[in-house]
Amino acid sequence: MKRKFTILITFVCLTTSVFGQNFSELEKTVRAELQEKNAIGAGVAIIKNDRVIFAKGFGAANVETNAPITPDTIFQIGSITKTFTAAMILSMSQKGRLKLDAPIGDYAKNLSPKLSRMTLDQLLSHTAGIIDEPDEYGAADESLMANYIRSWTDDYCLFDGGRFFSYSNSGYALAGFTAQESGGKLYADLMTEIIFQPLGMRNTTFRPTVAMTYPLAVGHQTKQGERPTVVRPLPQDARLYPAGTMYSSLNDLARFAIAFLNGGKIDGKQIIAPSVIEKMSTPHAKQLSMADDSSYGYGLFMNTRRGVRVVWHDGSMTGYVASLLLVPEQKFAVIILGNTNNVVLNKTQEKAMETISSLKPKEEPKPKQSQPLTKAEMQKLVGTYSQPNRFKIEIFIKDGKLYIREFNQEMILSKIGENRFSFQSQVAKQTVEIYTQPAERGKPAFVHQYVWAFKKM
Repeated sequence: MKRKFTILITFVCLTTSVFGQNFSELEKTVRAELQEKNAIGAGVAIIKNDRVIFAKGFGAANVETNAPITPDTIFQIGSITKTFTAAMILSMSQKGRLKLDAPIGDYAKNLSPKLSRMTLDQLLSHTAGIIDEPDEYGAADESLMANYIRSWTDDYCLFDGGRFFSYSNSGYALAGFTAQESGGKLYADLMTEIIFQPLGMRNTTFRPTVAMTYPLAVGHQTKQGERPTVVRPLPQDARLYPAGTMYSSLNDLARFAIAFLNGGKIDGKQIIAPSVIEKMSTPHAKQLSMADDSSYGYGLFMNTRRGVRVVWHDGSMTGYVASLLLVPEQKFAVIILGNTNNVVLNKTQEKAMETISSLKPKEEPKPKQSQPLTKAEMQKLVGTYSQPNRFKIEIFIKDGKLYIREFNQEMILSKIGENRFSFQSQVAKQTVEIYTQPAERGKPAFVHQYVWAFKKM
C-alpha cells in the first residue's frame, strides 16, 4: 500500500511541477476559462528548449461519449496548416525544386494569365492581391484541387501583386497546388514526405478516413447556457487543403515547435534547414490595419506582446480553434487546441506565457485622440469597398460626419492619424482601426481592416 501511495504522489507531482515549473495555476486558468466560455474541451502544451515540459488534455473529446482529451488526441487545426505549407515550400525551394521569385506558371500550367504571373513569395506572404476564399465544405476528392484552381479566372486577382498584405486562403491553396505540380505528388503526400515523416509527426494527416483511426476530438457548437452539440458533418474541403483542415495533436505539433526553436533540429537530427526557419520568421509584409509592429513572414504572424517578440498562427474551423505561439529568442512555445466553435482561450495562453517567461506588466491601450477631418478628406473616402467572399464596407457622410457601415450597423468613423481611422464596432464590441489608401497612379483605393484589404468598387 505504501509503495502504491508513493507512486501516486510522484504522478501527481509530475502533472503540476516539471523542471522547476509549477503548472497548478495554469490548470486552474484552463478549467475556469472552459467553464466561463461553455467549452467542451482543450489540450494545452508548453515546450521549452528541446522538450515538452507540460502537455495535458482538459474536458471531453466528444460530449456524447465523454472520451477524454490526451496529448495524442488529434484536432483540426485550421489555418495553422499555412505554417506547414510554408515550411514545405521553403524546404523545396532550399533544395532547388522551386524558386520563390519565379512566376508560378513555370510550375503550374493552364492557369489564368494573372494567376500565372504570381510568385510563391507573394502567395506565402499574402501579398499576391488574390481574394480570400474561406470555404470549409467542398470536395473530398483530392484530385479535384487541380480542376478547381484551374477554373479560377483573372477576377481572383483583386489587386496587383506585391503591393500590400491581404490574407488569403485561396492564395495558400494556389501555393500548395504549385508545390504539388512541381513535386509530382498529391499535396497531402508531399507534406507527409517532406515534413510529417521526417519530424516524426505520426498521427498528423489531412485525410478524414485516416484521422478517424486515431483518438479524435470532434468539433462542437455552443450557446451560453446550453450543452454543446457535436458538429455534423465536420469541415472537409480537399480543394483547400494547403490553407486548412490539417489534423494534428499536441504531441505532434510539439515536435514541429521543438525543431523550429532549435534551428530545424530535433532528436539530434537536422530536419528543416535553418534558412527555412529564418525566412518563415522574417517580416515580409506589414499588417496595415494594426498600428503596432504586427507583420507577416511566410506562414506566420509576428509582433511584440508584453515586451516579448512572438511568432504565431491561429486556426479556426467550424467546431475547432487552435493556436501555435513561438518565442524563438527565449526558446519556448505554447500550443492550445480546442474543440468548441469560436472559443479562443486567450487567458490560458497568457497564463502559459507568464508561467514560463518574465513579461512586462499589462498596459491598457490609450484612447487615441480624434483629429479634424475636412469635407474634402471625407469625400475621398466615400464609397463601397469589397472583399468578395468576406463582407462589404460602406463609407458615407451623414449630418456632416463620416460613417462606416458593416453588417447592417452604422458607426461614426474618426480620424486618428495619417490614413488611419477608428470606430466602435457593435459586432466585435471593441475599438477597430482601419487603414485607408486613396486611389493613386491608376491603382484603386482600398481599406484595410483586420487582415484583409477591401477594394473600392
